[in-house]
Amino acid sequence: LLRQKPAGRRRVTSCDCAEESLFELAELGKAEGLSSGSPEEGWRLPFDSLKKLLEMIVEDGNAALATDMFRVLDGGSRSQFPFTWTFDASEARPFLIVCLIRSLYADAALTFLENSCKMSLPGRGRDDDQASFGTVVSCPYCANPALSVVKPYQGSETMVCSSCRYEFDLFSGTVLKTESEAPETYGLVMEDLLKVRFFGGRRGYTHTFTIESPTEGISQVYKCGTEGAEVPAKVGDRVTMISASASKSRNIKAIPPGWKSGEPKALYNHRLGRATELFLAAKADSGISLQWLVLGAALFAGGDASTGLINPDFPALIVAGGGGPGAV
Repeated sequence: LLRQKPAGRRRVTSCDCAEESLFELAELGKAEGLSSGSPEEGWRLPFDSLKKLLEMIVEDGNAALATDMFRVLDGGSRSQFPFTWTFDASEARPFLIVCLIRSLYADAALTFLENSCKMSLPGRGRDDDQASFGTVVSCPYCANPALSVVKPYQGSETMVCSSCRYEFDLFSGTVLKTESEAPETYGLVMEDLLKVRFFGGRRGYTHTFTIESPTEGISQVYKCGTEGAEVPAKVGDRVTMISASASKSRNIKAIPPGWKSGEPKALYNHRLGRATELFLAAKADSGISLQWLVLGAALFAGGDASTGLINPDFPALIVAGGGGPGAV
């Protein structure tokens, strides 16, 4: 009926919520003179018709209505609608996900998949009563939005990103202990300048997390850095640490270039529902101090001025000797 009536199809598929859409469908059926059957049963909607309805809604560009329609058809109150229907959620769920992805609604498909991994307590339907049975996390290297579906009690696993093909180690558990360290500051500008170091790695706030897996009975210690002062997780939080793979396999190139084996790259906090970018924090004494760079520059400049009077070749020899093998 809807495929033959474009105007009626737009009325049904352009609604803001599933309840309004179903009532529009009922009004359309009355206008066409369709028999509603017995007053107790109303119109009967076969499961195939419901799948076609979901498909048409997605095709018409209303992904939000399609996911809301699934919610009503799966668990809504049927007494308020002039329809009776049979609905198989285990078959309709992957069907709707395929329809969304095929129409390039990848974000809506991932959100629907994540919400489908939650289950409410019996007799309740509020969001704050839901217990999460999995969360979709993204790849820390290529930002692929679907690296894995992680559970806060899952323990350790190794996943391969479907986009960049690199391996990542995921460890889920409860935070037992945290330690944080701020970058050193001395207040005076000249003292801060003298403490600046180059070529020693990325610097920031350093955090150490001890995470225990409740299913495997093991714990892991991770040391990482963040740009901001906010601690990504506190004691008692359930988290998932995403690290560069520590695999020794030679069959594939396990980690991205420039990364270190086992290096923490992201932490997902299941309580906060967000991920924090991590990096390998540089040591306080790593790199080259600014004062040594200034001293070296003064040496080269003085060498140019003084030794050039004796032999014009001396400045070049000093530079070559100070640069070492890298200057050759």
